[in-house]
Amino acid sequence: MINDKAVEFFSRILNERHADLKKVSEELILELAGENVTEKKSAAQRVKDSAIYLRSILPSSEAPGWLKDLINYTQYFIEGSWNSGDLAKSHYRLLSSILNHDWGIVVGESSGLDFDGVFEFYRKESRLPELFDQIISLLQSIKDSGEIDSLNILEALSKIIATLRNGKEGSYFSLNGAWKFLMSFANNYLWAELEKVPLLGTAFEALRKTVEDADKEMKGLHSSIQLELDRRVKEEVKVFRNSAVGFLTYSRYGELLEDDGRSSTDIKA
Repeated sequence: MINDKAVEFFSRILNERHADLKKVSEELILELAGENVTEKKSAAQRVKDSAIYLRSILPSSEAPGWLKDLINYTQYFIEGSWNSGDLAKSHYRLLSSILNHDWGIVVGESSGLDFDGVFEFYRKESRLPELFDQIISLLQSIKDSGEIDSLNILEALSKIIATLRNGKEGSYFSLNGAWKFLMSFANNYLWAELEKVPLLGTAFEALRKTVEDADKEMKGLHSSIQLELDRRVKEEVKVFRNSAVGFLTYSRYGELLEDDGRSSTDIKA
């Protein structure tokens, strides 16, 4: 079953972007009736940008044809291939589709996808609880060894340990935030500092190995959650039937986060 909150989140973003496109599309009609070419091109650019923004959250197979046409037509005008009359004629033809398109997303009271439940299931299936405990123990032993003479590093270790303890049993956001905090600290400061202390060799290597293992588990966790959300949502939401949903690739502002195939927590040598 699909969680109303999940579908409502996507639907809200979709409707907000569509509303913005409708607004600038109507403004373009008014500008095209005027004489100022600069303002016409600015209005066309706003429409194009808004259309691209809307298209960015849609599965490619579900983007309506008028959206692609709108992007192409405004580009023709902006680059000078079309004059304002050409754009006005085509834009009038598309305007009804722009204003009246129905995305076909229906949220029912009986639906419910438990995001926290999906996360908890795959977290328990992973080795992350065990690995987090090991990392916390190793960091604590390094902090208490007496071999670290930098107060800043010792304070940072205390903060990292506390953050990992809070995050390991917390929400998806808490766990992921704690992990990114650790990796940022490790890659930018910790590895370099520990390499300066030969007496920490065994603990250092154990920590690095455990962090590498946990990094693989984190990537596996992200992948498992994403695949499960895709599967469940596409079963019941028509617009997603033929493409990946990508719920985990959006920021809290609804902005699409590009995935270059490399984890932001990749371990540096």
